[in-house]
Amino acid sequence: MNNRIKSALASLGAALTLAALVPALPGTALAAKPRPAGILADDPVPLPCDKPYVTWGLRGSGQPQDGSMHMGSQASPYAEVAWENLPQDRSLMISLPYPASAVGPDYLRSLGVGIDMLTEDVRALVRDCPDSRIGLIGYSQGAHVVSSVLVGLTRQEREHIHAVLLLADPAAGGDTFYDQSVGISGGAAVRSGAGVLARRALPPDVQSKVVDFCIQRDTICDSPEDKGLAWAIEAGVFGLPIHSSYANCCGGILFREILGLDFAERLLAPQQAGPAQCGPPGARRAGTRPRPPVSGTTVIARGADRRGGPTSLLDALAGRGCGGPTGTA
Repeated sequence: MNNRIKSALASLGAALTLAALVPALPGTALAAKPRPAGILADDPVPLPCDKPYVTWGLRGSGQPQDGSMHMGSQASPYAEVAWENLPQDRSLMISLPYPASAVGPDYLRSLGVGIDMLTEDVRALVRDCPDSRIGLIGYSQGAHVVSSVLVGLTRQEREHIHAVLLLADPAAGGDTFYDQSVGISGGAAVRSGAGVLARRALPPDVQSKVVDFCIQRDTICDSPEDKGLAWAIEAGVFGLPIHSSYANCCGGILFREILGLDFAERLLAPQQAGPAQCGPPGARRAGTRPRPPVSGTTVIARGADRRGGPTSLLDALAGRGCGGPTGTA
């Protein structure tokens, strides 16, 4: 698999060269806010068991630990919405201090360090504080770390993970049952590609807890299998600028509000007995409570209806868990 990733990284490097010449997509900058207690840029040792809601966030390639949640400019806005909807006196949000090296020769080493660190942290928390409810948020390389850790954990360890938000995962499985894809303007979209570095669906037992969010034509999470020169040109001109637009995605629809709220609700929701079951189209998953309207958002039609599944983004979030392919990297 490493040879395949190295080849994709080389193609991605050519796209990055072109992307440097393209202006970033317009967006409104998010004002920085003071970081309250409970939002950490390093792992406390040991983790306190009196805070049962523990979320790790992982920034993307080349990003510093900045943003309102220390998680970089793209993941922090989603984590901030989740934080605002959690009991903050009983919650922790931790920015994993892994290298997050830029795309290039150090990527695989950085990825491996992140996988080792997050796996060790999750297993320590499961061992020492078994009643903890774990959430994971990752953007780009951070999402690659998170999805890799989910594959490497045991089924019993994954039972302690209650909410996962993957933003632009380079190892995304593509059009799976847990993917949520939108166009750059916020309209309905179907992802035709998958991760630029690997195509891997997550284990079925954890899929109902995951949202794999990708903006259509994002080079990193909506990439074709054939990555020739034409792909590098299109990726550099269109795909990589899209990749940097998650903080303000998409159009007039604030997906950070929708997905951040959903993340918090899943972290707080009562444990389901047995595997999640999908009902008829539009049915809500057992154990979830109706979501209040989110200011400035609309319900977005989604491509899942072609599988007989939910027909809107919010219903899709409530009705996920049908299983889906198990794929390989």
